[in-house]
Amino acid sequence: MTALAACDGVREPGVLAPVEGFAGLVAGDEPRAVTIGRDVLGNGGTAADAAVAMYFTMTVTLPSRVGIAGGGACLAHNSGLGFQEGDPFDEAYLFLPDPAAPGRPQLAGPRAMAVLHARHGAQRWELLLSDAERLARVGTGASRAFVTDLDAAATFVSASPDLKAAFSNRAGTLASEGDEIVRAELSGLISGLRRQGAGYLYTGAFANRFVEAANGIGLPLTVQDLRETVPTVTAPLAVPYGDNVAYFPPLPGSGGLLTAQMWGMLTEVENYSGAGPAERAHLLAEAGQRAFAARGGWLGGRGNADGGNADGGNAGSGGELVSEAALERLMAGYSARQHTPTAAGAAAVPAVSNPFTAGFVVADAWGSVVTCSFTMSGLFGDGRTVPGTGVILPKVAVPGADNLSTAIIGNPFNGTVYFAGTASGGLAAPAALTRVMLDSVEGGGDLQAAVAAPRVVNVGSPDVTYHEPTLDPAVLAGLRERGHDLRAESGVGRANALFCPEGLRVAPGGCLVETDKRGHGLAVVAQ
Repeated sequence: MTALAACDGVREPGVLAPVEGFAGLVAGDEPRAVTIGRDVLGNGGTAADAAVAMYFTMTVTLPSRVGIAGGGACLAHNSGLGFQEGDPFDEAYLFLPDPAAPGRPQLAGPRAMAVLHARHGAQRWELLLSDAERLARVGTGASRAFVTDLDAAATFVSASPDLKAAFSNRAGTLASEGDEIVRAELSGLISGLRRQGAGYLYTGAFANRFVEAANGIGLPLTVQDLRETVPTVTAPLAVPYGDNVAYFPPLPGSGGLLTAQMWGMLTEVENYSGAGPAERAHLLAEAGQRAFAARGGWLGGRGNADGGNADGGNAGSGGELVSEAALERLMAGYSARQHTPTAAGAAAVPAVSNPFTAGFVVADAWGSVVTCSFTMSGLFGDGRTVPGTGVILPKVAVPGADNLSTAIIGNPFNGTVYFAGTASGGLAAPAALTRVMLDSVEGGGDLQAAVAAPRVVNVGSPDVTYHEPTLDPAVLAGLRERGHDLRAESGVGRANALFCPEGLRVAPGGCLVETDKRGHGLAVVAQ
């Protein structure tokens, strides 16, 4: 666990020189990207600057889960300090597969990063992409995080000529930890993006070549499709929490809404903080079961029945589904002493899951925060690359399978953030992130214990309560007495989080940052 030393005299962001004192916090699933994010913060960059650098780095160092053609969901909190002085505000950035065109890659990630940088960044764009370009061009040692994925997908990768050529060592075998991996074609694309901006991918000569190469392997992509590719930038889902607000990505992604509903049920409707250990586990299972069982009514981007949003967000964002009335309906019939079986027909959506997502959380010296979650819809996507570009294609996405889960808790009036986190693990991600939020913010402030705490997950269909083997036997007995069908499962969800008990703007010296020991990520303080 890392505590920070507060500092005075924070300068304007974007001044390219080492910061004296506290510069920020960063945690993520791939260590090399985290160190690059730390360096950006330490040299005067904002959270958005670091996020841009980390995203492009992860397309090189963790291409099993993050890619130019992959999907993602990010939240950005601007504190109102620094070069953008004014009222604090929060935004969601979504770049997700289009369910109406399942065979076509969406490729909106670079544009999402460009918009994030334009709205919240301070350092020069070309500086932020230089590390990713260099690592792809001259090579980088394979991290344990990446090699773990490579080993898990060894048969799949070996069967793909594109992937085997990209990720084999000089001996011709799949890379081991530390083996150098060079992505020359990808470095060319990142170089163009660095020199010419995000538009390099979407218009002009490279875009024409990209479309021609994509058509050559059977992808239904046109130059107009590429030109019109844009991310969604919108208001996040907002759930009141005392004087603060918890923010989550809106629909059409499912992970944000599921996490928001679970959080709301356990803070606005029920009293998680006042429950004992066994009832807390019971509450987590009951809330998850109800949220997942109800998703058949909205999965695919349908918000409330008329498409509007009673909480002021964009139509179809899901705001009505996290209103106080909606949360009370979801939790209706809850019994502290008895598990409520999933209603017949309620869980019409099968529990399809892609647990192989990745993310990060980053905060800067001015109190701004970005948290992101990314996916290729399966390890290494569909195994193909667009010839001559190094772009790995994602699998055809199954709606609701990725559950990209991120969250920020902050005060909309004074701009200070208390919590930010992201979780991976497919169906387990919303429950994992919800528990980390609850156990840190409501459970006494021990972020390390909150991230390490054994997971308890129920996804409605099947109506089974999964738990990690390390769950306290007394808690297991309490769940069993309440009628839960229990099954042990290891490695249920991974999280990265930061927690500032007194607020990031108010007391950065009290902030904590953690990465999940279930994975091979890294959490550091920039100073």
